Order: sequence, then structure tokens, then C-alpha cells
Amino acid sequence: MAQTRMFAAAASTGGTTLILDPTTGAAHQCPQPVTTGRAAMDHQQVTAWAEDKQTPMLAISGASQLFIDQHRVQQYLTRAGIVAVNLLADRLDNDLVRLAQRLNREDGLLVTVTTNQPGLPRLADALARTVHALRVRLHAPTESEHDRLTLPHQGTYQQSLSGIRAAVDAGVPVQLLVEAPPPSPRDAARAAFAVAAAHRALQLQVSGLTLLPRPGSAARPVSRVGWREPAGRTWLLRQVRTADLPVPTRVGIGRAERAMPSLDAVAAFIADELRYHAWSVPLAGRHDRVLTRRLRGWQRTVA
Repeated sequence: MAQTRMFAAAASTGGTTLILDPTTGAAHQCPQPVTTGRAAMDHQQVTAWAEDKQTPMLAISGASQLFIDQHRVQQYLTRAGIVAVNLLADRLDNDLVRLAQRLNREDGLLVTVTTNQPGLPRLADALARTVHALRVRLHAPTESEHDRLTLPHQGTYQQSLSGIRAAVDAGVPVQLLVEAPPPSPRDAARAAFAVAAAHRALQLQVSGLTLLPRPGSAARPVSRVGWREPAGRTWLLRQVRTADLPVPTRVGIGRAERAMPSLDAVAAFIADELRYHAWSVPLAGRHDRVLTRRLRGWQRTVA
């Protein structure tokens, strides 16, 4: 039986139609043209298509002033090919919900939230009416390891699990993000780590699991099969499949799963990924004025 949910269609620089999955943040290569914007599509069909390296999603801080005048900014995002905004929430409060509501009113824009903060149960119902997907990040699939790596302002293991359960009960599609060390062949500890994450995802009844490189670990040459190598990713996914766990699992290495500062995210996305240099929106606030100067500097450079 087909499972239909909301996706977003975008055109890539190579002319291929990309279908953005709001739960994972990954863009899939669609074999036929689709009108740009939101589209209800079959989940299994879309996720079976190959993933593209481009991601037409803009990741910004949940507290960013970028969308203080969202109507003016929206036209630039549309011209730049952005079809979704991922709010990186370092605080879960009503301000985040209001920002998501403003963005969700814009025609064709998908809104998602990525967080590792406490307070999700209180906002679960409001987010269910506002966002298209939620991603909750754990440092590890076990309580002792997660809490050992958790900073004081971040959610504990039990707080994170309570938030995930509340969001699932409210009807929000939830993707579980779990940080994992880089894979290497014949590494039983890392295999057990991936399987434990899949077990936890299955127990929580989330939409899927994304295994991410733990910050600072991807650059270390721990093995000949690194995190970014296809063989390493295939090996890690094979461990989950061997355990016969029916959890959609992927290895994420793209920007969609990574917490980027809002200004650097916008600047890098526009300058490097989109090569779009016609940005001239007047923004408010000291940090946004810095961003405006950067972008105007790039205008002069490429004009």
C-alpha cells in the first residue's frame, strides 16, 4: 500500500528534477519532470531514487533574523532554488513555533526543525501543525554515552527520548540522528553501535535513522575505510541490514544534517552551492549587516 506524504520538487543546476525529503534532508533524482514546489508523493518510490549531492534546503539558526521580512526574502530563495528551510533550534520555545508558522505560510516552502534541546513535549502539538518534519539528534544510542557527551544546555538522553515520543504521538514525522564513529572493516564495536541505534529507532517508531559522523571524528584517519568513502558507508549500512531491523537507515554526510551557524550557512549556500550573487536584501541586526556586506563583496567579485 502506497504511503503518501509531502515532499518538495526543485530543479538542479544540471537540469535534473530533485525531490527533497523533509525527514532526511536528502534530495533524490526524479526520472521525470515535476512542477517546482510542494508535492504529495509516494514515500517508497521517492526514497528508492538515487540521492543527489545537491540539497535545495537552507539551514539557518532558529533564532536568526534572516526572515524578519520573510516576504521579501522568499522571492530570493525561490530564485536561488531553495524549496525548504531547516531551522537549527538551539532553544525550543514559542518564538521557534512562530518563525516556523511564518515560513510555512509561504507557498511551496517546506519547514523542518533539527534539535537536541529539551522542551520538545511541550511544543509537540504546535510543531505538528507547523512543520513538515522533525530531526532529533543523539550523541549516542545508549544513555551513558549520550549523557557523557551532552553539554549542559542540551537535552539528556531521557529528555530527548521523551521529546521524540511526544512528537511521534502528535503525528510529526521524526528522523532520529545518531552520531557514530567512522566505520572500519572488522570493527565489532562500531557494528554494535549502528545496530543499537537501529534498535532504538525501531522502539521509538520514528520514520527513519540517519547515522552521522561524530564531530571531530571524521577527519581522523582511523582506518583505510573512512566515513566519506562509499565502501565505508555501505559497510555500516550492511550491519543494520544483517540484524534484520526494518528501519529505513542512511549515512548522512551532507550539510542538511549538520549544524551550521546561520550567517555562514546562508553565505556558503549562496556563494558556493548556488553561485547566486544578486542578493541585496536589507537585513536587520548587527550580524545580518555583516552578512549583507559579505554578500555585496561577492557581488563585486563576480560581477
